[in-house]
Amino acid sequence: MRLFCVLAFATLASSAFGADSVVVGRAISNTYSARLPCGENEICLDSIYLWVIDPAKALAGPKINGRLTAETYQHVGVNRHYLRSLRLFVLRPLTEIRDALRASDAKYYLVASSPIYKDGSYCISVDPTELGLALKNVRTGSDGTFCFDHKQVE
Repeated sequence: MRLFCVLAFATLASSAFGADSVVVGRAISNTYSARLPCGENEICLDSIYLWVIDPAKALAGPKINGRLTAETYQHVGVNRHYLRSLRLFVLRPLTEIRDALRASDAKYYLVASSPIYKDGSYCISVDPTELGLALKNVRTGSDGTFCFDHKQVE
């Protein structure tokens, strides 16, 4: 239960701790960092992974300059093909929730990421209007993701 509370806090704590940044760029690497705390009778599948991201263009939120490291929770690392396909990243500063996520010197939490899909869209788990993106024709997928044409932001 405690692990769930930490995960929920990190995921739901939004711009109350600082505005999210949305950037277009490239993922450079995705590596295992640390296990998450797990209670004796809990089944724990996620670990903390570190992403190195090279942002090329800021789309919304505070500007980010230069290559950065971000943390996120994942079951396993991503394969090289998927890593290279990612282009859109939603990043949250770790300033206020730093102690809960302490695993590295990362300054950001990777909230969402997306490749450009075959239909030319980005799909993310966060409502793009809440991120400050003014978009037309945002579609909500059956899995709850928000999809929009990548040309609207590039």
